[in-house]
Amino acid sequence: MAVKFTQEQIDSFITDREEKLASFAWDDYKKMFPERAKEIGARDTAGIAYLTKGVKKAKIYMAGYENDPQFNRWLSGYLGLQFHIGENFDEHPFTHKILTEKLWHPYKRVDILMKILAV
Repeated sequence: MAVKFTQEQIDSFITDREEKLASFAWDDYKKMFPERAKEIGARDTAGIAYLTKGVKKAKIYMAGYENDPQFNRWLSGYLGLQFHIGENFDEHPFTHKILTEKLWHPYKRVDILMKILAV
């Protein structure tokens, strides 16, 4: 007999996973960049919420690749961009154009922005 899940249970699982990924990223970033972490939020819950929004946005830009083995690596790259640049960095016309460019693979789009940030 198959186990049946309600849509509410599935949504709850997805939300929990997003928060867990954001929590892992927050722990790493606050250790590496404590000053920037303080600017984002003094409490861990604020930082995790900040990066959870990034996970949701990244999933939009990388839609269709959720089951790819490299997905979490590039999701982490997107979260790094959000952590360093700001929550709404993807709304700027320049970055939005790169993130929505159809000729490039979604991972290439994130890679380009990460290299621009590094420079």
